[in-house]
Amino acid sequence: CDLPICRGDARARARRDGVALGVLALGLISVIAVWFGAAGPIGHGLSIGLRALIGNGAVLLPVLLIGGAAHMLRQAPLPQARGRALIGTLALAICVLGMFDLWGGSPTTAHGRAHAGGALGHLIGAPLARGVSAVLAVPLLAILGFFGILVVTATPLPVLITYLRELV
Repeated sequence: CDLPICRGDARARARRDGVALGVLALGLISVIAVWFGAAGPIGHGLSIGLRALIGNGAVLLPVLLIGGAAHMLRQAPLPQARGRALIGTLALAICVLGMFDLWGGSPTTAHGRAHAGGALGHLIGAPLARGVSAVLAVPLLAILGFFGILVVTATPLPVLITYLRELV
């Protein structure tokens, strides 16, 4: 197709593929850096930075990056779903990092946070645990994570309830 709109679609597709391949490369580097402690000085710096920022979430990040890249390479973009995906992913990230921080005992040292929820998890878990106690913070974060799953999958709660009733 020689129409300008077709050339625009091809450029958008090439841009999306380029971003997907960049995400895939970052995922592969983070696998080697975080899981195996290799990838040279760049991998070492990446691992330290990820651990400082998201703690044990750094172990999950390579899988998410590679999965996200594969999804981007296989699927057509859905602009109307971007906001939903962003909100749902953010809710899930807050849930996971907050839980990691609580399970790590909300450490106050940089080394402790690197093996809990990182700096972001500490911003979430510690105030929540101080405000309502860790016993209540865990179910609150779980509810937020459940909400994130519903948003990412675009599943309305009544549909889920109906499905569960039919299942039982």
